[in-house]
Amino acid sequence: MLELKLSTPFKNAPIFYKPETESTMIDARNLVSQGFPSGTLIVTSYQIAGRGRFPDRKWESPPGESLLCTLILRTADLPSPLGPLSLKAALSLATLLEEEFELKPAIKWPNDVLLKDRKVAGILVETKEPAILVGMGINCLQKSFPKELRKTATSIRKVSGKKFEIQDLISPLLTHLYRWIMAPAEEGKDPTIKSPNIAAAIPSSRWKSEIENRLYRKNESVWFQPGIPGMEEPFAGVILGISEEGLLLIKPEGSAEIREFAAGEILFLSKR
Repeated sequence: MLELKLSTPFKNAPIFYKPETESTMIDARNLVSQGFPSGTLIVTSYQIAGRGRFPDRKWESPPGESLLCTLILRTADLPSPLGPLSLKAALSLATLLEEEFELKPAIKWPNDVLLKDRKVAGILVETKEPAILVGMGINCLQKSFPKELRKTATSIRKVSGKKFEIQDLISPLLTHLYRWIMAPAEEGKDPTIKSPNIAAAIPSSRWKSEIENRLYRKNESVWFQPGIPGMEEPFAGVILGISEEGLLLIKPEGSAEIREFAAGEILFLSKR
């Protein structure tokens, strides 16, 4: 592993790079066992066994086209209440895309970031005591996708048209992750954040409204698949927002009841 000398708001936390690896999640588990601190990041250009939220989902990307990484957060360092980490990481990616590329991302509950209704990034959160691991895959430089992904995936380059180096996103990404997950709010300003656009500290309750402002299909009718795919039938309903715990709030069509979901998937097919 090569240690990258890049700026980070996480004090004394290294950033490691491997040209190729089985999975940055596996690498991060090993680093946790070795005692590395919160904010340690492992980055790769190619994953052999990248995966998604469900067992049959894989993250596939040609070498050198995506930012693939896992962030270590030691549980003893995390604020309380922590809130939904996957959604806060999605918000971090969204605000990164807004600030660095002037894009308008949407957050697709519970762990995806979209550009123009197509997936540009996904997040996987795992607990490896005494730490939580935040895995992220961001489509960066792809100009095209395999036939089966053309209607559902996109990249920063395809949407923004801008040329950039993937490595240039690492420090800004860490800054946004620190901002939404770790930054203190009580003093009105977080001294570790240097960007003039995000210097103000974040009130502890603001993350929820910021996610809801970007929530995919909010106040619209969608098809929703509860739980694990195949276990329950999808149903149509209107997305109302999220709870303080990050649960998805949906009002099923034909019902006055508002239901909360901790697991499931918003399908790309709309009833209307």
